[in-house]
Amino acid sequence: MQVWQRQQQRRHRHFVGRLLICIVALLLVVGCGGTSGTGGNTPTPGPTATPGPRATQTGTTATSTPSAGTTVTPMPQPTRGTTPTPQPTPSPCDTPAGVQPVLASEIDIGNTDRQRIALTFDAGGPSEPTARILDILAQHHVHATFFITGDWANLNPDLVRRIYSEGHEISNHTMHHPDLRTLPDQGICTELNQADQVLSSLTGVTTRPYYRPPYGGRDDRVRNLSAHIGYRTVYWTIDTLDWQTTATSDSITRIVMDHLTNGAIILMHAGSQVESETLDGLMTKLEQMGYQMVTVTQVLQ
Repeated sequence: MQVWQRQQQRRHRHFVGRLLICIVALLLVVGCGGTSGTGGNTPTPGPTATPGPRATQTGTTATSTPSAGTTVTPMPQPTRGTTPTPQPTPSPCDTPAGVQPVLASEIDIGNTDRQRIALTFDAGGPSEPTARILDILAQHHVHATFFITGDWANLNPDLVRRIYSEGHEISNHTMHHPDLRTLPDQGICTELNQADQVLSSLTGVTTRPYYRPPYGGRDDRVRNLSAHIGYRTVYWTIDTLDWQTTATSDSITRIVMDHLTNGAIILMHAGSQVESETLDGLMTKLEQMGYQMVTVTQVLQ
């Protein structure tokens, strides 16, 4: 009996031991079964969620990727590191139709290789002496250049027509005779364009390409703006000072003779009474010296 009991106890302990081994093995299998690729078992995939809009980061600008089947109008994106090009602002001195810009360099003397001089008359003040000056020029068969203001032309249209019909060169002296340096850009353009309109309506031809600034007042801005609308700045080589109240025939003649040179551009005034009294004798002296008196255009040739 005791032998049988001992055998039964041994069988019981052996069974319990195997049972424990199975339980431990089972626990190990269950504990590792959730790791993909372990134990040769592949877990069954769950349902796949439909992705929503995905943010794509480019630099600092986020853009959205739309879902399939959705049409999205793209918003314009700025380009990094690029500065927008500003649109040009129209110049107040835009060149009139058919007019070409000219050189901004100033003219104060002509061709020094030829024995020519240019007589130039500014017309912006009195007009009484002008007819006598035209008579003297005609007697000497000389053509001169007249720089005329628009106001003077409006007051003396017959004189303007006579100047042109007798072959003299008509150029621009502004509309109202201001110091152009004191005007804004638009004012400079307006002064020149208005004078040209008045004078061309009387003669049928433009005053371009020459103008003379009133009082000789000019600077780089004035020269550049006038050149942009087709006008070269014409200054002078010799100022006769015939506009001064102290001027005499002797003083005018002496100034010209003391500074005379080939290509000289001589400043006179169509409204100077003393000039009208001096001109005949002065021109005779110049002719005797072998000088040919011509227009600005001709003295530059």
